[in-house]
Amino acid sequence: MSNLIKGENYKLNNPAFILGLFDAGLAVVHLLSDAKVNVIGFSTFSSGEIGVHTRKCKVHQIPYPIGREDTLLKFLLKFTKDNNWTGLCRPVLFPTTDLFVYWIAENEDILKKYFLFEQPSKEITLLFKNKNVQSQLALNAGLNIPWTREIKNHDDFKRLEKLSFPLLVKGADSTTWKKNIQEKGIEISSKTDLEPLVRELLKTQQSVIIQEIIPGPESNLIEVSMIATQQGDIISSITVRKIHQFPRKYGTGCLVEESFFPEIEELAIKFVQKNRLSGILNMEFKLNEKNGLAYYIETNLRSWDQIGITRCIGGNFPYLQFQFLTDTKLPFSYKKCSKCSPITWIDLVSEATLIFQEPNKWNAFFTFLQRWRKSAVINTWYWNDPVPFIKKWSFPHKIHSLLQFIWNHSFAKFHKS
Repeated sequence: MSNLIKGENYKLNNPAFILGLFDAGLAVVHLLSDAKVNVIGFSTFSSGEIGVHTRKCKVHQIPYPIGREDTLLKFLLKFTKDNNWTGLCRPVLFPTTDLFVYWIAENEDILKKYFLFEQPSKEITLLFKNKNVQSQLALNAGLNIPWTREIKNHDDFKRLEKLSFPLLVKGADSTTWKKNIQEKGIEISSKTDLEPLVRELLKTQQSVIIQEIIPGPESNLIEVSMIATQQGDIISSITVRKIHQFPRKYGTGCLVEESFFPEIEELAIKFVQKNRLSGILNMEFKLNEKNGLAYYIETNLRSWDQIGITRCIGGNFPYLQFQFLTDTKLPFSYKKCSKCSPITWIDLVSEATLIFQEPNKWNAFFTFLQRWRKSAVINTWYWNDPVPFIKKWSFPHKIHSLLQFIWNHSFAKFHKS
């Protein structure tokens, strides 16, 4: 049976179900819809899911995957059967948040009968839910890791050896951590501050991680992303370097650029193959500025926020994954990216917000404009789908602050003159 519907405005038979419509989900929607895939978005309509405003696909509201797992499963199964997407036309699942990755793992046996997807087995996926376990798996694979301890109760804290500060405190499980804290971690400079913080965090977290901070700036953070098969083959791989994060130091990359670190890429592939990881993967390392070694930080078993950069490098990851699962041979027609080298990806909203943390805000503003002009991929911005970007910018504290800054430092002066 052909996987193509013939005609000028063809669509591929297998639909793609995008689970979660935050920034990463919106990027996946565009990468697939531009490749003529029939894309359908599914969202819990949580705060920040700007992808619900896209015009590139139909969006359906679904139950939250935690606490209503069976309800979500029944909804998707009924939706699939009602549209007669069975057999060779089974939908392809693209989880774009950790919650959906773990939900798929918990229900993989029944989901395999009705959907196509690629991620590690349930056993492996649930191991990666704990960042301390991730670190131990990296150590077992021969990678360097920061000194790490998991604290589950106050007795664990008492058993800690002499600590060397500063240290980073973060959640063992990112899904519960993100509910309360925006930063990936909290830097602590003394044991006096550490103990009360851990006590408070354990009220909402099953456990927390105390970790050594690898010395070096944000630009020493290297990400290797790839598509791997269950047989250990690498379909595609890219490497980027973070320039800025938001929030600073322990946030999400808001300015990244294409980079070349073959030794770190080899470490990432070694880690993937050793732990039998598959699907779309994103791994983070940090170069220690003192000894020059790369240290493993964490792995995402899903599409990540900057996946839009694969429009220009790496070959459109979501579509490559779609091709692999559906045996589609239709090539993707790439749009020309910026001639500037290296290829860069920018989140304008977060990058603009960082202006106000710089001592010389006027210089920071002009630097921001230059980076904007040179960036090949702008997060959430699409000429043919502008509403999600506008919604992201309309967060009052961001747009108001930026406009006020421009007025106070530029236009107001001309007005007075």
